Amino acid sequence: MKHTQGTWETKKESSNRFALNVEGDAIGFVYFYEPAVSVKEAKANARLIAAAPELLEACKESWELLQEVANMNIQPFPIRAVALNNQLRQALAKAESN
Repeated sequence: MKHTQGTWETKKESSNRFALNVEGDAIGFVYFYEPAVSVKEAKANARLIAAAPELLEACKESWELLQEVANMNIQPFPIRAVALNNQLRQALAKAESN
């Protein structure tokens, strides 16, 4: 299943809710109840969710680039690159699994 296409934006709708909108239509909400979650933290959560499509695309492109670099057979292949490859693969699987 694919995510909702378009530019995701956030907007505070009420004293305890941020809306996630695509082209003016609400696709979800982030509710918060102080003191468990502050307005500032809820806004940061909503911004992170709204950035998810762009973050997903950046992860896909980064993973593809890492595959290209791995195919160059650079020896030794940086351990950090191996770890990053695994981290990206796991994150993409989590985001795109059904």
